[in-house]
Amino acid sequence: MAQWQALLKLDFALQSRVCQLYERRFPKEIRHYLSTWIENQDWDLAAVDEHRARTCFQALLVFLQEQWYRSVQENNILQGPDFSRMNDYLLGHFQGEPLKLALILSECLKEEKQILASVSEPQSCNNPGMQQSWRELDDKVNELKRQTLETKKEIKTLEGLNENLDYILMAWQNKGMIARPHTVYKRRTLPLPTGF
Repeated sequence: MAQWQALLKLDFALQSRVCQLYERRFPKEIRHYLSTWIENQDWDLAAVDEHRARTCFQALLVFLQEQWYRSVQENNILQGPDFSRMNDYLLGHFQGEPLKLALILSECLKEEKQILASVSEPQSCNNPGMQQSWRELDDKVNELKRQTLETKKEIKTLEGLNENLDYILMAWQNKGMIARPHTVYKRRTLPLPTGF
């Protein structure tokens, strides 16, 4: 798949990064409508070779002329891209500096590749902040597991003590050692002897 087409499928945040990449450097409209042609050129080589940069620039202008003629023949001037305006922009900004155009496109294409690569890489591996968040979350989960185990142990201990208490209460009740509440109440209500 063409690089630009892959960029168009990214989410809003990553597409915003692409927009910022081209802002004040090169029109996105030209990048969009000429994406296949631009990606088929060796802009890295053109960025270090003045002659190669001029050749790419001239070929770009020829390609724009061909696209404009085709839109005229198809009677699609109003609906299609404005190739003549793109041509004017390129001539106005890069005619005397084709190397500048090559540098811009070389850098932009490399940064686009980095954006696409960031999508396929696991985010936690390359982002220290994300890695720290995962570590903190993992520590919290481990602490909750530890607290859960302690709580379970305490519950078992309390259940055991409760069973022992029930057994002792039953045993004492069976032996008559524990007074019934109404018996205790009767004892308290008996009058004291008057001889004292």
